[in-house]
Amino acid sequence: MVASPNYRLTDRDRQILAHLRTFRMTTTEVLQRLFFSGQDVEAVKSWTRRMKQAGVIGSAPFIKPRKYIYITEGAMERLFGETPQSGGPLTAFSLARQYGILAFCCLGTTPQRKLSRREFQEKFPNLSGGNKLPQDFYYVDKGSTPQRLGFIYVDHGSRAQRIHQRYRQIVAQRFTILSWRTDVIDRGRFMVAIVTAKPEKAKRIEEFFQSKHPEVAYRVEAVEDLIHLI
Repeated sequence: MVASPNYRLTDRDRQILAHLRTFRMTTTEVLQRLFFSGQDVEAVKSWTRRMKQAGVIGSAPFIKPRKYIYITEGAMERLFGETPQSGGPLTAFSLARQYGILAFCCLGTTPQRKLSRREFQEKFPNLSGGNKLPQDFYYVDKGSTPQRLGFIYVDHGSRAQRIHQRYRQIVAQRFTILSWRTDVIDRGRFMVAIVTAKPEKAKRIEEFFQSKHPEVAYRVEAVEDLIHLI
């Protein structure tokens, strides 16, 4: 079922759908924290039922017995002008990555503002690298001074050495592009956020990185629910 073109969305509906467009998925927990503060979980479930009936969102299995929420392909195209493929349920790999990003930005002690693919392209057109680099997974790091543009890397179970190698690749790919090097990296305005599943793993990554004296800022965060998805 595709949402009717005449279906009326409230301001909150649009805010939540913009959130879904940015993160590709969300959960009841996140929606309650961000958009239904002071209300119980039934308010979120009522909103979810209404949007499902309109054909705007769907849900799929997550961490049992929970489900995650996504925008339908038709609604993604009609409401945001995106390709239908940018909506709908996720693959197992994409679900782990997108949930790691969602939890890092929305469930941590310091909320972070993720940029949608279109936001990144519009705000930083000189950093696209001729589309050779990812246009997604960027965020504005609110916990750093000066404020930095961050890239989120979600660990799918690699060793600390492999994660460090990936970190170096992320930095090196951008360092070869003049605008990235002079406008961002050389000015200390780039950060790599590494999201892993366990606090003890995060500690090992931190210790390994410190021994390598990294030149570009980084942070390591643990999202424990990831252990069920990777």
